[in-house]
Order: sequence, then C-alpha cells, then structure tokens
Amino acid sequence: MEINRSVMAWANKTCKIKFALVMSVKNLVEEKNSGSDFLASSPIAMPMGQMPVLEVDGKRVHQSLAMCRYVAKQINLAGDNPLEALQIDAIVDTINDFRLKIAIVAYEPDDMVKEKKMITLNSEVIPFYLTKLNVIAKENNGHLVLGKPTWADVYFAGILDYLNYLTKTNLLENFPNLQEVVNKVLDNENIKAYIAKRPITETTFHRTSVSQRCLSTYTCKDGVGTILLDNEKTRNSLSLDMMASIHGHIASNQHNTELRCIVLAAQGRVFSAGHNLKELTAENGPDRHKQVFHKCSELIDAIRLAPVPIIAKVDGLAAAAGCQLVASCDMAVCSDTSTFSTPGASFGIFCSTPGIAVVRAIPRMRAAYMLFTGLPITAKEALEAGLVSKIVPKTQLDEEVDNICKAIASKSRAVIALGKTFFYKQIALDVSTAYELGEQIMVDNLATIDGREGIKSFVEKRPPRWSHKD
Repeated sequence: MEINRSVMAWANKTCKIKFALVMSVKNLVEEKNSGSDFLASSPIAMPMGQMPVLEVDGKRVHQSLAMCRYVAKQINLAGDNPLEALQIDAIVDTINDFRLKIAIVAYEPDDMVKEKKMITLNSEVIPFYLTKLNVIAKENNGHLVLGKPTWADVYFAGILDYLNYLTKTNLLENFPNLQEVVNKVLDNENIKAYIAKRPITETTFHRTSVSQRCLSTYTCKDGVGTILLDNEKTRNSLSLDMMASIHGHIASNQHNTELRCIVLAAQGRVFSAGHNLKELTAENGPDRHKQVFHKCSELIDAIRLAPVPIIAKVDGLAAAAGCQLVASCDMAVCSDTSTFSTPGASFGIFCSTPGIAVVRAIPRMRAAYMLFTGLPITAKEALEAGLVSKIVPKTQLDEEVDNICKAIASKSRAVIALGKTFFYKQIALDVSTAYELGEQIMVDNLATIDGREGIKSFVEKRPPRWSHKD
C-alpha cells in the first residue's frame, strides 16, 4: 500500500521517519528549513511549533514516533494483530530509551560533568543495551522482533547514524547481529535511492561515513582485544576524536567476560606523535585546550582502571602524549628500531602531562633527560630505563605480543582483575600500609571461586578450570 502524497518538514535528525516514508510514499515532497518558513505558511503548519511535521492529504501532524507508526501500518510493518503491535512498540520504546540516555550525556553543557557521565555511558549503559539488543537480533534472524521486518528495524537503522555522531564511534562495530538488522533496512531499493541522492551532512547516513570518522578500530579474537590507531595522515596524533575513539573501545569492551587483555597497536611507522597541535592553537582558546588535556587524562585513567591488562605494541616513534600513552599501559613491547621522546619544549609546550606518566615509569634522571632535552631514546635505552617491558626484532614483534597475550589468557580473568586493581592502589601507599592491605587482598583472593579452584587444582595435580567469576 502506498500513500498518495506527503509533505514533510524536517531537521537532520529525522532519518527514522524519512526511511519509513521513502518505503511507502509515491510523491514525497521534503521541505528542509529552520521551521520559520514552514510555520509562516499556515497558522497550523507546526501544531506544537517544532519539526518534524508530516502532511498527509492536507492534514498536518507532529511527533516522530506517531508518524513512523502510521506509515508502518500502511506498508504492513506494524504487526498483524494487537499483540504483535505491542511487541514492536516495546522494542521501539527500548531503542528510544537508549537514544535518550545517549542524548542526555551528549548535550550536557558542563564539559567536566559530561566527561564523568561519558565514562558510565561507555562502560555500562551502551554495552548493556547493545548486548541485549544484539542477542534479540540473533534470536529473530536479523530482525529486532517477531523474526520478520517491522518498523522497529527501520526506526533503529534510521536513528543509528545520529547515535554514532553523538558518541563519536561506530556503535555496532562489535555487534554483528545488529549490523545485519541495519544492512537489511539499507538494502531496500527505495532507501538506497534516497540515500544516494540526498545531501550528506555530519549526522546523515551513508555507509562509509562511520568508518571515515573512526580513527581507531577494535577487533577481538580468542579473548584478546586489539585497538589499532589508524590515522597515518596525522601520524596517529591523539586528537580529541582519536582519544574518544580509543577510550570508547576500552570502555565498551572491558566488561566483556570473554576478554582477557587488550593490545594497543598502531598502523604505520609512527605509533603516535602525541597531541594534534592544530587543536592547541591560540584560536581554539583555553577552554578547548583544557578539554584536550582532560580527555587525555581520562583515557589514561581508563587504561589503569580497566579490569584486563592493556599492552602497548610499539613499532616506530612514540612521542609526547604518544610516549605518555605507552608509559601508561600495563606493559609495553617494542621493536628494536622504535624510539621514544618527549619533545614538547622544542615547540614551546613543555611535556608536563606526558612527564607524569614517564617519571612514574622510569628513573628521575632519565625522565629529566627526555623532558628537558627533547632528545629521543632508543628501544634499548627504553628497556634499560623501564619504559618498555621487552624489545624484540621487528619481525618477531607479533609473535612476542601473541605469547604474552596467551600467557595472560590462560589465567583467571577475575584474579588478574583483582591483582591489577591492588597493584596500582598499593603503589601510592607507604610500605607498611601496602602490606597491611595486601594481606587482606590475599585472603580475599583465596575466598574467590578461582582462588579456591587454583589451590584445589594444585593439590589434585591437574590443570585449573577457571570460572573467571569474581
């Protein structure tokens, strides 16, 4: 069934409605504007004074979900009976709850408050919703409900790119079943034609837009996650977007119970050249500058607080904040041709924040040499100073990191997480307090499921069978 004629006034965030409309409308007339011209065209142009507004056969209505539901009924995507309609509505409302939770954080006006809320959003809220929805999509054969196409699929596909825009990441990168839902919607011939001809903005969808915005990628195999810095054009500089991308990968995957460790690697000859200096120009001002350094501090905290070890895999130059990133990882393995430097003073910007991580990883005299001269140190010097855990020939780097990851993966995730937390906590304590706390940690460890299993397996002379549960 097709609607004979429809007029729609819209803003950039209404893809969910437009996707549904182009599947059903013979003659769709779009009016994209600020709303003032459309409002002036008729006293009732926008019933509530805001877009979007849908006009069908001379009657104008508002509310995007109502529009979607109406259009869905015309093209048999709203269920065959009241119970099916209810099930569809429940999924749509869940998606809308997810959207609102992201939007509340994204539009938080206070940057400091926003950064704190973003941690919870990335580490708890987003993984919770996407994991649940991914299971639902698998159970429904690539759909979100009823095992068949419904307007819930269209709504999700239409809103996805806006959510990617708000979170500055590819939300579905590790959720293939949800990606299948979206792909099925986008394969509709009418939607394909619509996307191909419409203007592209920062929030509108096209299939390559997400990957173009993603400056790092995440993959996971056999319990080992790999974050790959992939912006050779800027020498993998730690721009705000790059840092948000790396942080997002850590936050959204760290609660995956199958994950045992994360490798932080880079594409090209430079691991990372540090901050993107274009973001630190005078024109950007102190507020923007503070945002850059705060985001970096937040990323460093995320590495330390992650329940699994994070290993820097370096093959090339790690400079300034890039060196800080390496020094902040739990371990670092580098090729014998890699170099490390903190050259900020050469550009009039002393590496104060990189120095915090560097001086906590290597002796004071060596750190002072790097910071005050800006001169690079070799891989061998980095190993001697304690900046890296191990150096190997370039041809053996992959194998060495794989061996380390396998060694970690053979342990209990829960025990490693407990140990990592205490490891960093005790560093800040005096020795007596550290031992006092450590005694209790050891007792607590023995009381865990895997603590008991480890002792039992040793006594019984058999390999342990880890539960990986706290």
